[in-house]
Amino acid sequence: MKLTPIASNMTVLELDNGTEILFSYSTPVAGNNNLSGFFVTEDYHSRTTTKHINRYLSQYDLGEGAKKISPATIDRMVITTTPTATQ
Repeated sequence: MKLTPIASNMTVLELDNGTEILFSYSTPVAGNNNLSGFFVTEDYHSRTTTKHINRYLSQYDLGEGAKKISPATIDRMVITTTPTATQ
């Protein structure tokens, strides 16, 4: 697992299974994995978070090409692949 700050309040979490999750502030809002490809949250987000998402996707020349998924689905990607303190 690797945490990479991209810009102020913008961080990418790279999980051991190859999944990337973009965090805007402390909220997971976009990413990429082997099963879904690129994805973004379907929820409304602030102007700054929209800029973070666009900046992340522009690295891959995607623009509007990312699949919209629920925030709960993004949360599950993080929760199911991140070890707990008892593991």
